[in-house]
Amino acid sequence: MLSEALKYAAARLSGQRDTHGHLAELVALEARHARRAEDWAPHLKNARALLLGAARACPPERRRTALIAGPGLLLEVPLAEIAALFRRVVLVDMAFPPSVSRAARELGNVELLARDLTGCLDEPPASPEGVPAVRLGLDAPDLMEDLDFACSANLLSQLPLFVLRKIRGQGLPEDTLDAVAQAIIRAHLRWLSCLGCPACLLTDTVEHALPMQDSGLDEGHEVDLLYGAGRE
Repeated sequence: MLSEALKYAAARLSGQRDTHGHLAELVALEARHARRAEDWAPHLKNARALLLGAARACPPERRRTALIAGPGLLLEVPLAEIAALFRRVVLVDMAFPPSVSRAARELGNVELLARDLTGCLDEPPASPEGVPAVRLGLDAPDLMEDLDFACSANLLSQLPLFVLRKIRGQGLPEDTLDAVAQAIIRAHLRWLSCLGCPACLLTDTVEHALPMQDSGLDEGHEVDLLYGAGRE
């Protein structure tokens, strides 16, 4: 815990904001990875191979800008290899821990763009109709002019979580909360499909519950992390 607190303090002292708790979550994720590195290794290896393979599929003349949404700690993102392929790489996330900022500086052609990819954390919606469409330009029109590759990196199922955390106390029915989560996921998928360039989607879709004493869950119980949007 002390190590996590020190890393969080260092990130805040470096100028990182944490309005919605994303930075704290990244620090906690780093600690979980340190504890379970061996267990996570196969997933991370497969994810990095998939992302890099998709990036390498871009023809040499179409390797200007690559956009990585949700890079987190770069566990699934082979940043050095991607940066070697493209003239410019833009990482888009709510927060960037010092290790990511340092990697970006060292590579030289990597930019950090702090954005809320749900578009609604500052004004959480009370219904699915209140979920805005994510702006394609991400407030950076020049990004779209030479965008040749994009990746949503293990982000899709995580997008609704911080929004739901904010609106659960409003007394909304559970089916309304599910509908808001589904609308956020759909908006992100539409954004990714409308970028006008090859796009790679890394995401988990189902959570398998392990049987635990007094948990009330049967062995094999599954939770749809995409709230039905992945089946459409």
